[in-house]
Amino acid sequence: MITKLSKLRALAEWALKLVSARTVRIIGGDYSVKGQFPYLVLIQTSGQHHCGGSIVADQYILTAAHCLINDNNIAPYKAYRVVFDSVDLNNYEGFEVDAVAAYAFSKYDPKKTLNDIAILKLKQRLPLGGNSVLQKIRLPRSGDSYAGRTAVISGCGYTSIEVEFDPTTRRKVEGRDSSDNKLKYAYVDLMSNSDCMEKNNYLIYPGQICGQV
Repeated sequence: MITKLSKLRALAEWALKLVSARTVRIIGGDYSVKGQFPYLVLIQTSGQHHCGGSIVADQYILTAAHCLINDNNIAPYKAYRVVFDSVDLNNYEGFEVDAVAAYAFSKYDPKKTLNDIAILKLKQRLPLGGNSVLQKIRLPRSGDSYAGRTAVISGCGYTSIEVEFDPTTRRKVEGRDSSDNKLKYAYVDLMSNSDCMEKNNYLIYPGQICGQV
């Protein structure tokens, strides 16, 4: 018998196909406004922003396993609080719901960033659909190809980076990131894994996709 959680995990595996290699930056892009991404949530630990996530059901949030796992151990679910309908880390205007359970995919591989999937279960159900400010994210179908299409990335990560290079070795010697704690988004063009590997000279695994601004 397939449980509700196993169904959500299957959906999460499909959703992974819309996620490229791990990144914490939205360089450039535009500022979002409230209601623009009704499925997007902010995940807090100890009152501080920690990661983003997406609503996949009225009591479940899809996020990344690397957000929940530290030193190969998943953090206690009580550490997480989910913020809804907010676009500013300096001024949370939405509402908050605590998590009551956390699940990371057992095949998560942090070295290769494979199966980077996790689910948070909320303490209460969300009002979804209709005129609600909250909506479920549209998940892809297994086996669909997205090469040649445009995707949207969004988040509250670093918004700029300054890098200094040693002219002799042509290697990075210093890097500085900055963020203004606002939700931003950008459009990226998706390409096939083979084209991405040929252009960028690094390995893309099945279940990952590649995009460029």
